[in-house]
Amino acid sequence: MTFEEFQASRREVTDVAAASGHYHTETPTPGFIYAADLVIEQREPGKVVLVIGGDEREESIEDLPALERDLYAYASGDGWL
Repeated sequence: MTFEEFQASRREVTDVAAASGHYHTETPTPGFIYAADLVIEQREPGKVVLVIGGDEREESIEDLPALERDLYAYASGDGWL
């Protein structure tokens, strides 16, 4: 899968845990789901959060493409894509 195909697979959802096959949150959390049920959360308006392992990175929604690129690189390297 190319990065462009990965980006095109993005679905905006109101609860990433309910929409994902393996992602869990304490409370309903909106965000974006990508191929293979990969997630970027939106915990507050205008902010997105990428969680990989125990590391979290919060960015402005305008920086979503940078987080998508990091998530794509991680998923590609782990053989998820």
